[in-house]
Amino acid sequence: MDPGENDEARVLDPEEYTQKRRLRDVFDARRRVAEWEREARNLRMQQGVNEQQERHYILSAVQSYLREIEPMMLETYPEIGEEYWKDVDLGSVEIPPPESLAPENAGSVHSEIISVEEAAEPQQASLAGIGSLLGRDVWVSAQFEARVMKRGGDGEVPEVGTNTVLLPRRIIMKAFRQANVFLSEVGLDLDPDDERPMNNLSWGE
Repeated sequence: MDPGENDEARVLDPEEYTQKRRLRDVFDARRRVAEWEREARNLRMQQGVNEQQERHYILSAVQSYLREIEPMMLETYPEIGEEYWKDVDLGSVEIPPPESLAPENAGSVHSEIISVEEAAEPQQASLAGIGSLLGRDVWVSAQFEARVMKRGGDGEVPEVGTNTVLLPRRIIMKAFRQANVFLSEVGLDLDPDDERPMNNLSWGE
C-alpha cells in the first residue's frame, strides 16, 4: 500500500474504503480491456498472430473485467445486476454442419458416405448473460445429425458429427459494453483516471 492509500484509508471508514478499492480494481480491469484489445490487433497485423490467438487475448481481458465486476452485480446491486449477469442477450452465432456431412463431399474417395439423403441444417447458438463468458474458451460447438447412405451399407442410417467455430468478437465486446451499461445504471461509470474513450474499441467480428 503506498502512502497515499494509507492516508485514504484513515479518512474513509473500512466499508467505504473497501468499496472504493473494489471500484478502482473494476476500472483498472476495464482499462486493460482497451489496452489488450489494441495490443491484440497490433500483434495480428505486425506479428502474424492468428485469429484464434487474437480472440483468446481479447476474451481473457474481458473475463478479467467480468470477474472484478461480478461481486458488484450479484451482491451489491443484485436487483439490477442479476439481469445483466444472467439474462441480457449477447447475440448468436451460426454454426454450419461439419464438412463430413456436407452433401457435396459425399461420394469422394475419402468418405464412407455415398450420399446425404437428409442434410443437417446450420444451428444458431445463442448466448445470454455476461456471466456466460466466464469459464469458457473461444470456441462454440454444436452436434449435427444427417441421414446418409454408406458404402457397403443397407439403406439410410443416421450419421452424427460436430462442428466448432470461433466465438465472434462482437459477442465478447457486447458483454464488455453491457458491463459498462450496468455501471452507468448504478451511477458508477465515471472513472477520473480513465482518459481513453471506450468508443475507440473495435466491436466487429
